[in-house]
Amino acid sequence: MDSRVFISMTGPDGNLGDILIRRASLEWVRTPSGVSAFVGSHPQSWLDAMDFTAQDTMVFGGSRERIVWLLKGAFGPKKPILVTDPGETWVGRNRLPHHLFHLAVGLVIKARGGAIIIPPHALAQQRAASKSTITLSLHRLFARLADVCLWREPWSKAEARTGVLVPDIAFSRNPRAGADTRDLLIVSLRGDRPLPSRQALDAIRSVGQSTGLEVVAVSQVDVDDERAQTLSSILQTRAVIWDPEDQASAERVSQAYDRAALVISDRLHVLILGLLSGAMPVELAPSPERKIAAHFSTIGLDHISFNAENRSEDEISFWLSAQIQRREEAVAAMRIAHEELQRVADQVGTILRRRSSHAQMTAPKGRRI
Repeated sequence: MDSRVFISMTGPDGNLGDILIRRASLEWVRTPSGVSAFVGSHPQSWLDAMDFTAQDTMVFGGSRERIVWLLKGAFGPKKPILVTDPGETWVGRNRLPHHLFHLAVGLVIKARGGAIIIPPHALAQQRAASKSTITLSLHRLFARLADVCLWREPWSKAEARTGVLVPDIAFSRNPRAGADTRDLLIVSLRGDRPLPSRQALDAIRSVGQSTGLEVVAVSQVDVDDERAQTLSSILQTRAVIWDPEDQASAERVSQAYDRAALVISDRLHVLILGLLSGAMPVELAPSPERKIAAHFSTIGLDHISFNAENRSEDEISFWLSAQIQRREEAVAAMRIAHEELQRVADQVGTILRRRSSHAQMTAPKGRRI
């Protein structure tokens, strides 16, 4: 029986990082006969960024259409291969019906000799994220059904008690050569959190002056655009803004990262994209959440988060200046992470070619599934 890949590609439109990880998961499972992709209500600019082929089928709609799409895939004439969304998985009580339905679909897929691929993901860890024991148990059972279950940070893997720990799928993007001269210090901060303290802003300006780096404000998420403009005004510098309707603007953002010696952000994929361009990534925030530190710890890059709460300008400046000296260490860790994900992608491809739920994935670096 021939197989058919069904891949879920939902998520926010105006987030360059989310586009990156969904395109990466699509690249892992592309087949000559194409895939069936559930794309929700994404606009044409988002679809263009995915680079779908003529063989691919795109399915649009909301929750009801997604349920129909999953059922057609599970019970269709071809052996189903389900690929879930990368990124964060929410396991609050309100998500219980979603996870219960996914588990039922997963059981049908496995009974029909199909396969389930769960790309690198994590349990949502934001302070606002709730956790239901029942919902988590349902996701845990679904993860155990999967032929490939990948976690991108250790806390989630420990909670699930199954799967393989690997770097975030964004690291599968090819590293950029970067500029010969590193003359930028980039600041990119979330628009839904308070502005940094005066001491933190003064420290950023001071480090830029002492190192000869031009401070530049960047936004690669549409809800952060206003924050980037505000930082540009406060720090008296320019801003580089990603426009989801202008594909060339993504390259302009990457070119800024290419010139950066240091990228300061509280967004995970800003830091990963910066590192892929050869910049040292750091998180500077009051009482930072564990998300960013945990994801970088997975690739062996520790101590990149700094709690700026109640810290003086001198303390923050000293720490930031010291991080610039770690750039070679960070780049080496990034290259190892990229190579590891290339091996994982090859193993996923092998499983797809075998079209059998009996194919098993070898855990990289001696890790156990």
